[in-house]
Amino acid sequence: MRIEADINGDNTRDALYVDNAGALAAKSISASLQLSATPFWQHVPTRSIIRFETIELNGDNKPDFILYHSNSVSLLVSSQ
Repeated sequence: MRIEADINGDNTRDALYVDNAGALAAKSISASLQLSATPFWQHVPTRSIIRFETIELNGDNKPDFILYHSNSVSLLVSSQ
């Protein structure tokens, strides 16, 4: 689990992780540092994600992702 990007735009970093099904998911973190019980966002790709990187690709100051699969790479680029 990584805490490195604000996915939902609330100016607080969210917890990002690859779930057991190989999907990228995000949980919010409360002011008392408690993780939400369920993810508020999930990306379910056609191929399982092995690992991911959070980067900024298109200059919109929103997180973008590089998703690594067993034999390929895909990009998730935010749009306004």
